[in-house]
Amino acid sequence: MKRNLLVLLGTLLLGAGLFLLRPFPERVKSGSLAPDWNLQGQGALAKKLSDYRGKVVLLNFWATWCPPCRAEMPSLQRLQGLLGEKGFQILAVSVDEEGWPVIQSFLKVVPVSFPVFWDERAEASEAYGVSRLPESFLIDQKGIVVRRYTGPRDWDAPEVVREIEALLRVTHP
Repeated sequence: MKRNLLVLLGTLLLGAGLFLLRPFPERVKSGSLAPDWNLQGQGALAKKLSDYRGKVVLLNFWATWCPPCRAEMPSLQRLQGLLGEKGFQILAVSVDEEGWPVIQSFLKVVPVSFPVFWDERAEASEAYGVSRLPESFLIDQKGIVVRRYTGPRDWDAPEVVREIEALLRVTHP
């Protein structure tokens, strides 16, 4: 039993290390159109990023094995609660290789009200050049990347809320 647990832990750590060391160039920069994707959401519901056009979107790439990702989920949930009715939407994209079983297990412990997707073939994370987790992209109502965040954040901190509220006030002709 102890040996199996150590093998499992070693495998998870090796997988996490290999993911973090992948050499992805930065493909998405501020001011560029956010790459569209079509991913499976919870309940086998497939959605595209472009389905959320007209909203300010925070696109968050994460994994269940990533401690900073896990730690920031509650603040992401609070941010969605604060701004969700004002035209703001968080979209969480898991890069877990194990898929829905591990994602759903995590979400039972840390439930969220925003959509969660699985990047099964790493197409979205590669299109965005995700090289570290968590990594997030703030996208405006027209689908333009406004900002890229690498590393964890306290997403409901006043300065973050103000930044997103300012973007929500911007109207496009």
